[in-house]
This record gives sequence, C-alpha cells and structure tokens, in this order.
Amino acid sequence: MIRKFFRAGLAFCLGGLVLTGSQPALANVEAAGSPLVASTLRQWGAEFTRASGIRTSYVNSLEDVSTTELFVGIYDLAVVEFPVAEFRLNKLGLLQFPLFGFGVAVVANVPGLPSESLRFNGNVLAAIYMGQITHWDDPKIVALNPGINLPHLAIVPVAQSDGSITTLNFTRYLAAGSASWRQKVGIGSGLIWPLGDGEKDSVAAAQTLKATDGAIGFQPMMNLARFDLGATQLQNEQGEFVTMTSDRVAQTFRAFVSHKRPDLIAPVNVPGSGLWPILAVVYGQMKQVPEDIPDAMETVQFLTWALKNMPKRDASFGLVPVANDIVAPTLNSIQGKKTYDGRAVKKGGGS
Repeated sequence: MIRKFFRAGLAFCLGGLVLTGSQPALANVEAAGSPLVASTLRQWGAEFTRASGIRTSYVNSLEDVSTTELFVGIYDLAVVEFPVAEFRLNKLGLLQFPLFGFGVAVVANVPGLPSESLRFNGNVLAAIYMGQITHWDDPKIVALNPGINLPHLAIVPVAQSDGSITTLNFTRYLAAGSASWRQKVGIGSGLIWPLGDGEKDSVAAAQTLKATDGAIGFQPMMNLARFDLGATQLQNEQGEFVTMTSDRVAQTFRAFVSHKRPDLIAPVNVPGSGLWPILAVVYGQMKQVPEDIPDAMETVQFLTWALKNMPKRDASFGLVPVANDIVAPTLNSIQGKKTYDGRAVKKGGGS
C-alpha cells in the first residue's frame, strides 16, 4: 500500500502527466489511460462500488505514462489505445488484453444527401486526401454511387493531427486500398497530411464537418450521435459496401478478438462477410506479477464483474465491451502468479 501514499512523488520523478480527472484517496482499484473510455469505466466503477464496496478510480493519462506507471506500481490497470509490442510487454512483465472495440466512420456533409446513401472505398478516399479528387461529381465518386445526383461542389477533406488510434486506423484503410498512398504518404497517427495540417482532435474535426458544406472526414463512432453525424457506406475486405451499425461493429469486434493474439495484428479489413472495415480497439494492461496482491485481485474482480453484469448500453453508440470469456484466461493467469517474495496470489474474481 506504500504506492498509495507516494503516488504523487513517483509520478513527478517519472515525469508523469495526468491530463484530466480526479480520484479519491486510497481507492482499491486504480486505473489510468485513454480518455476515450473514461466515462464508461468511471460509470462501471461507480456501479461496482455500490455492488461490492470496493472503491475504484480512473485518471486520463498519456499512453506511455499509464503503461510506465502501471509497471512501477502506481496503478493497477492501464488502458491504452495503442497495444504495446510483445517484446516490451515481456520486458516490463505486463499482460495485455482487449477491453473495448469501436468503429471508425467516414462522414460526408453534402447538402441534400444523407451520409448513409454514399459509398466509398480506400482508393477513392486516398485520392481525395491526396488532392487528386476535388469535387463531389468526380467520375470516380459517381462510379461508386450510381443513381445519385452528386453536385459539382468542392470537397473539403477534414483530417486530424491528434495522434489517435482513430487516425492511425483510418490511414491503414487508405493504405490498404491505395498503393499511391502507401508509397507517398504512409500510415501513422500523426502523419503529415498532403493537404495541410489536420484538426487538433476528433471533436474539432466533428465541428468542422458539421459546419462545412462539401466536407468529408473520419470519426470514432461514439461521436456520431453526439454531433448528429451520419456514416457513409464503406467497402470491406470482401468487396461489400456495408453500412455502419452498432451490431455490425460488435460482430466485427467479436471476429477480431477471436484471434489468439489480436494485439499483434491491425483491426482493419477483418476478414468476413458483412464486417465493418475500420475498427479500433482499446486494450487493458496488468502486471503479470503484481506486488500488491489485494489490489490486483480486486482489479480482476472489478473487470470480471463489469464485463459480466454491466448492461451493454455503450454498444448503442459504438463502444463495444469485450466478452468476459475472451479475457478470462488472461485474468486467471494473473490470479495464478506469485509475487516477488514468493507469496501465492489468491484467487479473486467475482460473480
């Protein structure tokens, strides 16, 4: 429990930076990480505390900071958008498992045309973001959208320079569909966009999309309802043009996490009929050999309880929790470990 009292000093020495959020003193389960899922995890924590009496806290934190502070024992659980490479996990003695999935949507603002009526693929989107397609009635867009009266309206590509998993996986989709994009632009969460700097984050991008006739951009599915945006159809790995729905994203997430080590592959163009082509996954991390046995077991209990008992209301706007049976083997492996002083980690879990 020493870490509870010296957290601030350790974080200062590490150069740790907490961005937002607050936490009660001496919470039993302490987590830090991605702001994307903060509201959900805080809500889960409140419900879990009411059910069990075990207190929880969640602090928004930078990716590397949350992983590092998990390693040194400041937090019990790190939640990250970018999975850590296997060699680094082994070096730090960490386990990693999927927690949430969400779809990445393409949004178009063409007056008189709902986004849902429009179709795109990676090749045409790449040409738009490279400045090769500049108007909505370009023959390549028309070819994907037969029967739709597209206006001669300038296209305004809206990018993001936010270092997010949403941006990374959107560029992966473009690279998969366009050799020119792969060779000239590449893949990245903070790359240099051919047409200039992107918006600072998805919220700023959503506001620009909403306010700009002719705009096109990409968004995490959670922002669609918040900003009253619609998603275009996208072409998936099977060549199908599919609409974005919460059920389709959940189906895609289930297909993705069925892999033995999903964190080792990119969640874009997951093979299978009817699947959404751009997925993003948020991961949890815990120590293989936790120094603080009670808190580690209460963290396992929290995750097990939440994934079994919390209603899947977040799935309705795009955030899909992982099924408990997918992560149970990993959590049980934590329960079976021994600490550095040889004491057995007792079984935790929850109903």
